[in-house]
Amino acid sequence: MNAFDAQTDWSGSPRGQDRSPLQTGLARVVDAGLIGVPLLSPWFMGGRHPLGELVIVLLAVTVALAWLAGRALDRRAAAWI
Repeated sequence: MNAFDAQTDWSGSPRGQDRSPLQTGLARVVDAGLIGVPLLSPWFMGGRHPLGELVIVLLAVTVALAWLAGRALDRRAAAWI
């Protein structure tokens, strides 16, 4: 499998096939969380309160749970092992 193959996505499955709307939503949550860590959390890091640390932890936990749920719903979940 070529990483730049336009017929498959990052997980190796065909684009748009065998994916429920829930899996698509979970993938978007993962993407948004990974983008949010470097772009959103620095805004909360300033000041005297540990709010920035809370934001990073919440984003990390959200991304991890969404990724795990997406892997659990995948029909080919063991393909990446």
